[in-house]
Amino acid sequence: MYRALLTGALCIASVAIVANQEPSNGTVVNGYEVPTIADSNYAIPSGALFVAPNGNDANIGTLTAPKKTLHNAVAAAASGATIVMRAGTYRESIGMVTKRLSIQPYPHEQVWFDGSVIATGFARSGTAWKRHWTSTMCATCFLSAGIDPAYPAAGSPEQVFIDGSPVHEVLTASGLTPTSFWLDRTSATLWLGGDPSGHIVNVVQQEYFANFATPAAGSSLRGIGIERFGAHYNTDIPAMVIASGSNIQFDRDTFAWSSTRGIAVFATSPSLTNNLFVNNGMNGVLANAADNLMFSGNRVSASNIEHFSIAAASTAVVAAVKITSTRGATVKNNTFADNYATGLWLDISSTLIKVVHNTSTRNSSHGFAIELGADVIVADNVSAHNGRDGIRISGSNRVEVWGNTVLDNGYAQIGVYEDPRVNTNAATVALGATWNTASVRVANNVAIAGPTSTRPAFYSFDLNAPAQRTTFTMVSADDHNLWGRTSSTVTKYAASLQRTLTTKGTYTAFAAWQAGSGRETLSRFADNTALTTIFVNPNAKLYTLAATAPKVAATTLPANVAAALGTTTAKIGAVAAPVA
Repeated sequence: MYRALLTGALCIASVAIVANQEPSNGTVVNGYEVPTIADSNYAIPSGALFVAPNGNDANIGTLTAPKKTLHNAVAAAASGATIVMRAGTYRESIGMVTKRLSIQPYPHEQVWFDGSVIATGFARSGTAWKRHWTSTMCATCFLSAGIDPAYPAAGSPEQVFIDGSPVHEVLTASGLTPTSFWLDRTSATLWLGGDPSGHIVNVVQQEYFANFATPAAGSSLRGIGIERFGAHYNTDIPAMVIASGSNIQFDRDTFAWSSTRGIAVFATSPSLTNNLFVNNGMNGVLANAADNLMFSGNRVSASNIEHFSIAAASTAVVAAVKITSTRGATVKNNTFADNYATGLWLDISSTLIKVVHNTSTRNSSHGFAIELGADVIVADNVSAHNGRDGIRISGSNRVEVWGNTVLDNGYAQIGVYEDPRVNTNAATVALGATWNTASVRVANNVAIAGPTSTRPAFYSFDLNAPAQRTTFTMVSADDHNLWGRTSSTVTKYAASLQRTLTTKGTYTAFAAWQAGSGRETLSRFADNTALTTIFVNPNAKLYTLAATAPKVAATTLPANVAAALGTTTAKIGAVAAPVA
């Protein structure tokens, strides 16, 4: 199923990893980060139930007489109970959780729930190796429009790992290579293209770990590692972990190697803090109708390693974090890095959203995408070296873009567009989600087109044909920014605007943009200027403005932006910090 993000073959005769021994954070094997769990030390309340690999489900669940499986402990626990897991790997799914529970590890111990089993008994057959294998996971639970033809096996939930590294899936016997596997469902046979002798083979067997249902409102899952489950592209089993109840808390958890999504949240007031989402097949996180979501202190990396399609289409759903139809969310202090997708994507009438103090870097698509939303604050973020727009605003109104640092993104640094779709939902229109771009304000930002940037630093047009809105209708104010290009040859245009409903204004120089638009009168420009002149140390990912950068006077923060940032101090660009 999986394909390496980095170039080079994924060889079965690779560096061996002892099963379930997780190396230190930052270890990379065969092009993939090895997932780890953050250390934790949660208090253990009186009366907690204990589970240990050497326990017995006939036990009462005390520290000295622990149960063996979480499934049994969940069944035995009263609502409101805390279940404490001792260190080890548990190969089980607990299914639907229908009571309020807290699940956590014993202090400073590492606990993994693994949806795979260790497979043995392969026999050589010609140039490949095979064994009987029956899969109960859904092989058709995806939309064909969501599949990139270059990666036809993306929609399959099957996964095989050799010595901890994923092996990619092929769909026919003729496609087998020494670095691939094929599941012949007709004959219930699993084929490996390379010799598994002397290696540990993990084959995913279970679709998901848990669904915290409506009666589980108020539950928590803390300090736990969840890996290698075969969730679906479709939303029947959309993720390894599903939160269907309100007020569910996830803290310091790790979600890795899902065939699609790490977690899916479908209820109000969820809290996702200090988690790691890494190496997931599609999205790290999906949140829908998750009003009052708190998403803080998380790192989301290497999402969409299955390479589901990220082409612009009505079926497009792939992002490191995708938030839809949600009101009142806070997204702060997160890192979105190295995802084969957009970093953060707000979509489908998400309103009253604060996106502050985040970094989004080296993602294949946009850094931040605000689509079909309203009342969104995007402030004090870094968006750098992404494949498409650094910050993209589309079909959204009352969007505040303040004090961000945006540089060297492949398309525009800041893009503001009108979307041709019409919102027919009266309830969300009443909340402000008109799906028309208007009242966008852009101020106090640093936006520098770099060596990989191919489109204007500021890009704005109407996607309707014929156009219905001009840039001046969409953007109510833009000033007090520092714009630049490292090369006016590489990035030919400084800005491109929808000047009228029938004409566009494309400017090869910033001064011409300033004069032709009557905007950006207090902004400054750094054309044909190296990043090292603008930033203190961009090579070390420190994007503090250097003393040699053009001086721009910051303008006063609006009250709502100041409240979101927790300060009234106005400055140009994002707060200085190392960027992942």
